Amino acid sequence: MKDTDTIKKNIIKWNEIRNKNSGLKLLDSGNVIGLSRFSFEQMQIQESEYIHLYIGAEQDETIYTPIFYMVGDEYDKIELIQLHMDKVSSLHFKSPPYFNTTPNSSSISHENIDVNVATIRSFKWFLYKSDWFTKVKSGENVVRAFKIPLTSITNIFNDESVQNILLFFGITQFESGFNIDIIFCNSTSKSFERPTMYENLTMPCPPYNCEDFALMNI
Repeated sequence: MKDTDTIKKNIIKWNEIRNKNSGLKLLDSGNVIGLSRFSFEQMQIQESEYIHLYIGAEQDETIYTPIFYMVGDEYDKIELIQLHMDKVSSLHFKSPPYFNTTPNSSSISHENIDVNVATIRSFKWFLYKSDWFTKVKSGENVVRAFKIPLTSITNIFNDESVQNILLFFGITQFESGFNIDIIFCNSTSKSFERPTMYENLTMPCPPYNCEDFALMNI
């Protein structure tokens, strides 16, 4: 059983610092988040339409480190979540794989975005994350969580050879303007080999509605 108090404390801590300069420092303290097939299966998703990905901040004395929590929306309800903390998966930044993300027009994914689009969004994060952060923190709208279609993960794990998915930040255009985004790709164990599958249909909250995110409201 996961420690509800620790998860809640880490999510609350992120909420306290997210609109401060330390918030950007925490988001920029790693490159990719790793999700293993084992961790995904431990979430025991059966009827979820969406995955909720939360940002948390672990505090070690005066140092904050990022931690991410992922859970299916079928369990992430006020009346259910405290009974299903074993379905919450804890994720961390990991060392980046050495894959090549140079755009290549001949390498088009059959999934919902191609490698060129994924690369551009990731590059925008690299170049403009400080500009994005300055703008959203002025309205206290730095992201707390992401709402992700379950298919963004299952489309990749449907390939049985994929044992790990990588999640990384990007910047893309939403109804509210340019905002942070999450991009998914399959992990490859071969040095300098580029992933072939990319997914990207996430909704950051804020600016979008956060009311159905129970872990941040319990």
